[in-house]
Order: sequence, then structure tokens, then C-alpha cells
Amino acid sequence: MEDTHSVANLIDSATSKIQLQKAFAELEGCRAATLNLKWKELEAHFHGLGKSLKRRFHELEDQEKEYESKTMEAREMLVISGSVRPTGGLCNSSFVGRSVARARAPIVSMIRLTHSN
Repeated sequence: MEDTHSVANLIDSATSKIQLQKAFAELEGCRAATLNLKWKELEAHFHGLGKSLKRRFHELEDQEKEYESKTMEAREMLVISGSVRPTGGLCNSSFVGRSVARARAPIVSMIRLTHSN
């Protein structure tokens, strides 16, 4: 009788072991899917951040190029007008003052004419 009892216990433990193994495999499957889902979400998030940073970097590069271009244009205009020497130094203040006065005179005359009518 003890042998039958041992055999029954052995069968029960084998069945329990198989059930436990199935439950564990199912649990691992759920955990892997959850972790995989979380990883995919993180991966998508970082991919989005990378794209955003690259776009912003290129925007800033374009702005920098535009700024440098405008700076060069302004410098060239100042050199042509004689306000700045080609080496980048300003001419003496009296020369600059006369240049401003020459540029300002026609504008002031136009303002006076429009207000006098």
C-alpha cells in the first residue's frame, strides 16, 4: 500500500511540476512581452528625440550661416560707404558723423516738407 501511495505522490508531484512549469512559462511570456513593449516605447521615444535634436541642430546651423552672411553683407556695405576701413576698424568719429549727417539730411527735408503741407 505504501508503494501505491508513493506512486500517487510521485504522479501528483509530476503533474504539479508540469503545471508549475506551464504557469512559469506563461508568466515569463507575459513579462517578456511587457518588457519588450516598454523597450519598444523607449526606443521610439529616443528615436523621436534624436530626430528632433538633428532637426534643431540643422535649423541652428542654417541660422548661423544666415547670420554670417548678413554680417558680411553689412560689413561690405560699411566698407563701400567708407564708414569702416577694409581692415574692420572704424574711421574717425568726425568722418562717421559727416556720413550720418549726409544720409540724414534728405530724410529730414522730406519729413519737413510732408509736415509743412
